[in-house]
Amino acid sequence: MIQIKKTVLVMAILMAMSCNKKDDTGKTDLPDETSLSLVTGINARETPNQLPLTLGNPNVLTLSTLSVYPTVPRSIINIASNNTITSVWIIPATAEKIYQEVDFGNVLNSSLYAESELETTSIISLNNQSSNVLSVDLESTPTGYYRVFAKISGVIYWDNIYVLDDSEEIEDLIDFWN
Repeated sequence: MIQIKKTVLVMAILMAMSCNKKDDTGKTDLPDETSLSLVTGINARETPNQLPLTLGNPNVLTLSTLSVYPTVPRSIINIASNNTITSVWIIPATAEKIYQEVDFGNVLNSSLYAESELETTSIISLNNQSSNVLSVDLESTPTGYYRVFAKISGVIYWDNIYVLDDSEEIEDLIDFWN
């Protein structure tokens, strides 16, 4: 009987230790709040002037300079600015319902990511552009979350999008974030 109690106690301790969110180095399993491939929310809109439906807590930096629409496309997105767009990078991302209370206005800044990092991580890269509006075909892009980065007047801004497949609807996205 004592042996069984000891075994149960040891197993309970091992289970408690394995549920810890930290590994042996003391790091958490959560991505950093500024992780390049993290999406914490999305501002869903179809047109540039439409008031967005905010889902989650979007970790974006648009500062009324960058407009990406629709943010829930099936095939094409438009990237627009009042200033000249010279580069665009589209990076696959993972959505996590974390950092929902973070004020990203105090965390994010335009010098957070290096162009070389964006270039090597992107699945679509458009360089040497000189336009205020670019259309990007996402027809062959797999369903999922992406971060759209644009260099505008020498400054990097970004927004989050979700590429839908033919069987999905916006309601599926809303359900995920609720």
